[in-house]
Amino acid sequence: MYTPMQEEQFREELARRRVMQVILAIIIVPIGFVVVFLKYAHEKSFFGYSVTTVRIVGCLVIVALAVLAANLWRCPGCKARLGSQFRPETCPNCNAKLRNGSVSARER
Repeated sequence: MYTPMQEEQFREELARRRVMQVILAIIIVPIGFVVVFLKYAHEKSFFGYSVTTVRIVGCLVIVALAVLAANLWRCPGCKARLGSQFRPETCPNCNAKLRNGSVSARER
């Protein structure tokens, strides 16, 4: 069980991580559009680089950012994955309160 101060720190850390995930998504989407667009482009180069090179680098960047985003989405307390919920109330592993006003499973 965590103290209220620790849980407040967890909520703040998770909020920072959520902002970081949104920023990563904002970066990934345009790169994805460029990668898809270049597949159908009839040009041989893109800003002086070959289309194939740009597409490969774009795909690698997307994969790297997706892995980073997945690793950010962990409980700040026990480091367990939080699943697919964007705003989980509690950690499914340690039951730490991750949102204000939520009640952990241990207190129910």
